[in-house]
Amino acid sequence: MLSGIDVSRYQGQINWNLVKTDFVLIRAGYGKNTLDPQFIRNITECNRLNITCGVYWFSYALSEQDAANEARRCLEAVRPYRLEYPVCFDFEYDSVRYAQQNGITITRRMATDFVKAFCDTVEQAKYYAMYYANEDYLNNMFYPQELTAYDLWYARYRPGTDPGREGVGIWQHTEQGVVAGIDGNVDLNYAFKDYPKIIRAAGLNHLMDRQADTAVKAFQELVYPKPDCAMNDLTSQFAGENQISQGYRGDLVKLAQERLIHYGLPLNVSGADGIFGTETDRQIRAFQADRGLTRDGVVGTATWKALLGA
Repeated sequence: MLSGIDVSRYQGQINWNLVKTDFVLIRAGYGKNTLDPQFIRNITECNRLNITCGVYWFSYALSEQDAANEARRCLEAVRPYRLEYPVCFDFEYDSVRYAQQNGITITRRMATDFVKAFCDTVEQAKYYAMYYANEDYLNNMFYPQELTAYDLWYARYRPGTDPGREGVGIWQHTEQGVVAGIDGNVDLNYAFKDYPKIIRAAGLNHLMDRQADTAVKAFQELVYPKPDCAMNDLTSQFAGENQISQGYRGDLVKLAQERLIHYGLPLNVSGADGIFGTETDRQIRAFQADRGLTRDGVVGTATWKALLGA
């Protein structure tokens, strides 16, 4: 079980360098096309600091088409960023009040179909979908038996580590959390699934496509005189000139470390610090063993190709 937080503009400008958490769910925006004022800064900082994150979109949908369009706007907003957690649909009391102000009464049928429209749009775009609900909404506003295809982000404030409901993916267990780097209270959550592992294994959230492209470009910038050289141009001679192992330092080491972290091999002591120490050596050997490579701790041609997904 992992511990996380969810944030929006209501937490103000967060000092992410001080935040210690396993994951973050960031409000991307709300309504038809409005981005949360802190979204870009929050997700940029999480990506910079390798804090795993997902997003949610607060809905003001009045129809299934509105919900689907909200999903498309959310996906457009997150496309440049790395997401290791789901894209969540958030439909709450304010959503219903907004509809009433516009002369529309949201029925249980409508609300359930809104969840489906949003989540189906997210899944069609190859992202991991989730929806948010509290106990009252599950009992009175949604037909939860129709929503079992999507993970549930469940809000119920109670002590302990049991949400009191089956099938919960993430549990928002209090709104009175205190976290260094954040002024005031913040929602605290538990994740009951290893979402980064699940999402990577399923090839969702475009993690492999985007991160492999980024890694290849970074690699090319470090070692090639021309930025348009192809990964297929990696040769034994090249690897011999640029292979790294324990004792090395620099940007190539940092790149290798970042790829290890991407593949779920954490560097809890050193992080991606550009120093090839004992922890990096141990994880490189573990990576090599997992990929059926020679377990020698040397990052040469074969290991570079595996790390970069070439």
